[in-house]
This record gives sequence, structure tokens and C-alpha cells, in this order.
Amino acid sequence: MDLRTMSFHFFQRLRAAGRLLLPSESAASRPLSSFFSAPEGTTLSRQGELARYGVPDLRETGETLLATTGHLLTDGERAEAERKVRDLVEGEDGRRLHRLLEERAREKDNWVRIRFGD
Repeated sequence: MDLRTMSFHFFQRLRAAGRLLLPSESAASRPLSSFFSAPEGTTLSRQGELARYGVPDLRETGETLLATTGHLLTDGERAEAERKVRDLVEGEDGRRLHRLLEERAREKDNWVRIRFGD
């Protein structure tokens, strides 16, 4: 018996045992898009009720970065990373970046997601 015939008989036995639904009897007959769509007007309809993601404190973020990556660095790399984080946190560039992120958080639903053209 060839593979095609064996497969046919196998699926026939499954169908007879009620363990196989043919496409016309199952979800397979539905278009794929129907699994990913909601009734008109309900998709993301409550999005505005979600809490906004706040901008974390810059100093805490720098400390977290060093704490989570420090063990991966050599002593020299760690010292350089600490210097760069300190320069960012204490410098004007870091304060300006943090202000810009806070402004974006006030204006956008999701400040983390960066869209091209924004």
C-alpha cells in the first residue's frame, strides 16, 4: 500500500471515530482573518483607559543598567561604563534627553514606541 492510500485510510478511521473534522465542519472553513479581528468598533476601544507607562528616573535607570550588566564587564569596562553613566546622569545631555522623554510621555499614548515620522 502506498503512502497516499495509507494516509487516506488513517484519516477515514479518525473521521469515523469522531476525532477528525473536515474543513467544512470546522474552523478551517473560516477565513484566517476572522481569528484576528473583533466585531466592528471593539478593537482597542478601551485603549485610552489603560494606565500610561511613566518615564523612569534617569539616575535609577543608570544604576539599574550598571547593576545588571556590571558582572559581564571587565574591571576596565565597568569603570568606563560607570563614568559614562555618571556623565549622562549629571550632564546637560542627560537632563535634556530626560525632559524630552517626559514631554513625549505627556503628549503620546505610548512614549516607548518610536514611530518613524513622529
